[in-house]
Amino acid sequence: MDVRFAKVGSTYEVVSESRNTYELDIKAETCSCPDFEQCQPKSGWKHLRRVDLEITFSIKTL
Repeated sequence: MDVRFAKVGSTYEVVSESRNTYELDIKAETCSCPDFEQCQPKSGWKHLRRVDLEITFSIKTL
């Protein structure tokens, strides 16, 4: 997955392995992925976890 800022704030874009692009908001914990509403595992949504990992890694490398 590729992660990039969509706009200033808590909104990011995630490009999935299938090359679809989804917009997600880490603050609101929402994702435009069609599966988001139907499948919310207890471990958290995969796209939100990926953005969190990217943010955490970026902070640690500063």
